[in-house]
Amino acid sequence: MSIAPRCLKPLALAAALPLALTACGGSDDNSGPSLTSVKSAAVASYADLMVANYSDVIALAEEMQTAIVAFVATPTSLTLEAARDGWLTARPYYQQSEVGRFYDGPIDDADGPEGDINAWPLDEGYIDYVNGNPTAGIVNDPTTYPTIDEALLRSLNGVGGEENVATGWHAIEFLLWGQDESTTGPGERPFEDYTVNDNATRRGTYLTVTTQMLVDDLSSVRDEWLPTTGAFRTSFLAQDVDSSLELILTGIATLGVGELRGERILVPFDSKSQEDEHSCFSDTTDLDHIFDGIGIRNIWRGEYDAADDSLDYSGTGLDEVFQAGSPTNAVALGAAVDAAVAALEAQDSPFDQAILGLDTDPGRVALQACLDSLSAFNIAISNAADALDLEVTSF
Repeated sequence: MSIAPRCLKPLALAAALPLALTACGGSDDNSGPSLTSVKSAAVASYADLMVANYSDVIALAEEMQTAIVAFVATPTSLTLEAARDGWLTARPYYQQSEVGRFYDGPIDDADGPEGDINAWPLDEGYIDYVNGNPTAGIVNDPTTYPTIDEALLRSLNGVGGEENVATGWHAIEFLLWGQDESTTGPGERPFEDYTVNDNATRRGTYLTVTTQMLVDDLSSVRDEWLPTTGAFRTSFLAQDVDSSLELILTGIATLGVGELRGERILVPFDSKSQEDEHSCFSDTTDLDHIFDGIGIRNIWRGEYDAADDSLDYSGTGLDEVFQAGSPTNAVALGAAVDAAVAALEAQDSPFDQAILGLDTDPGRVALQACLDSLSAFNIAISNAADALDLEVTSF
């Protein structure tokens, strides 16, 4: 899959949107064996797609890990660039897997590793030095933390505040790029941070340990979806099919409305603060948004376009469920999904500059279009769920 293009488009309206979607009553009554069988096929396809997506991400994360290990062993500007490229390549495929969140599934149930994988926002000074404080962070405190290992980082992740993130994608991102102080590009951490600068060896240990943790955590989630051996998959497929469909719809509704629209776009859009953006160190926040949207579209269509072609997947999507049960709502929701992806692809980059200026400036106009399209998606998915008597909650 090639990374989606970045351009711009207009619209207007911002305001907060009620994010609760509760569906209970039907409109098109086409229930029967054919609809039931399509529902079952869509639920099974969703489980298979999650395996393909996570397997793809794991392979890419392992390639990133190889590049990071090589960089830490021989830090140069070239090996640092290769490690960053590994992160940039893997990240969009992880974003697509976020459709599997938000319903107490294997990534974010009480014991799930989501907080160790993708916690955000991140206080940089919790991990390493920042401008104005050269001795900040775990890296620079060998007295309190003499040994940096998995046990330590897991024990410190999220302690004392949700912004005290010690592990995962964004910790790795910060250790590779450093703070982003530029208006035209990402952070510019020097490779000398891993050679001659203070605590270089500890910094390298931190980077390799948290990268290994990411690979392990992603693998643990994928394993819960595996055929035959996946415990969550077994219960997911064994329960009433409508219950599983409600989980799937809750996942994509919450990702699109509560998380993507509410947290990742609206908050920084209103604050105009770089501190509120998602992948700020690498300046790839717009791609996070785009590939979350593509992840939603994947589930709608029952398709996954993998980095590894052997993991490409095509099965029964939610579109077929709604075509069988409520054709009118199928058309409306399909159009809303496509419009949301198109709006997300039309963002200006970098995001930290697009949020600035007047509401009539191109970057903010394009982001307003994203907000509006996700509002329309909210309405469409609520109506579609209602038509099939499915209860869906976006939070």
